[in-house]
Amino acid sequence: MQRTVSVLASLALTLTLAGAFGSGCTTSPPPSNDDGEQSGGSTGEGSGGGASNGGSTFASGSGGDAAFDDSGGTGSGGGSGVGSGGDASTSSGSSDGSTTGGSSDAGGGSCGIDTSFTGQVGADNTHGGGEVGSTTDLPQDAGIQAVWDWIQQENQNRDMWPEEDFETEEREANVSLDDPIEINGAIVVSTLFGEVGNQAFYIQDQNRAVEVDLGSAVSSGTPIKVGDKVSFTVTGVAVQNGLPQVYEISDFSKDSSGNPVPILDIESPDDASGEDVHKLVRVGGELTNAEGCGGDYKCFDMVDGDGNVLVEYRAEVTGDQGPSEGWCSTYVGPLGQFPGPVADADDPTLQVQPNNFDWTP
Repeated sequence: MQRTVSVLASLALTLTLAGAFGSGCTTSPPPSNDDGEQSGGSTGEGSGGGASNGGSTFASGSGGDAAFDDSGGTGSGGGSGVGSGGDASTSSGSSDGSTTGGSSDAGGGSCGIDTSFTGQVGADNTHGGGEVGSTTDLPQDAGIQAVWDWIQQENQNRDMWPEEDFETEEREANVSLDDPIEINGAIVVSTLFGEVGNQAFYIQDQNRAVEVDLGSAVSSGTPIKVGDKVSFTVTGVAVQNGLPQVYEISDFSKDSSGNPVPILDIESPDDASGEDVHKLVRVGGELTNAEGCGGDYKCFDMVDGDGNVLVEYRAEVTGDQGPSEGWCSTYVGPLGQFPGPVADADDPTLQVQPNNFDWTP
């Protein structure tokens, strides 16, 4: 099991290089208090390893304290003391204050994907929306591949990053584009929690998906929601651990809302690859083989009923809060990978990290 580092970097507007491997930026959803409500948290930099979900991602661009909407009350907890899902601004939990969805009972070998769970898709909360698409594909080419192509070409030229230790060290590069890239009609497939969701979200088209992580919230008049069709001009891109990011945009517009959102089910090890990074996926199974992977985080193998590893599952574990070996969980959120495809590593690991309560039941 590989150690992991966060794929969201603090977003500067000039070229920077991150420190050595293991000092990534990470942000988790604010922990639950005894009433099960979420308390406010910070989206600034943190020490320790991170994951490859963005956020995962999931520091905000400018760091500092994020504003979280504390409206809404508490709700009943899920099975085995696990908090129920919901937007981070109103997410509820049990009196145990657990912040990660799942069950501590693997179900006697019946642990698997819960296909009835759709995460933020169709959810009635701040950033939830859209409807489950009838296929795993989107009809439109919104131009996301051009972002990947530009970054991968620059990586080959080594104009953005030094060659030494690129595949193993944490590397961050923020670069303003001389020739901006147009994104026209991409679908928002997931967002981060609370106010951060208006500046950190994932977009997808028929070809690829990419993380958008801005230094401030976009001005759309209404919250960014899953199922929104959006257009904008990319003026700055970034790379963190081989994963592409959009960090600077202009001319943002929300073209429509409530659009179909594809969910890629990962039911076998071959159902997803690096080509699917940042796409919306659904994966479920039993958590096994826990290992520490930076700070308070543990990385688990999420396995199917035959013991095949589907993805690496990274979550914060503090005291008795968080998942443990034997838990059965389903995740619906962006797919990550460490190292990311841009790093062109020999043995990358597909990875998920539930940094939004809406991404687990």
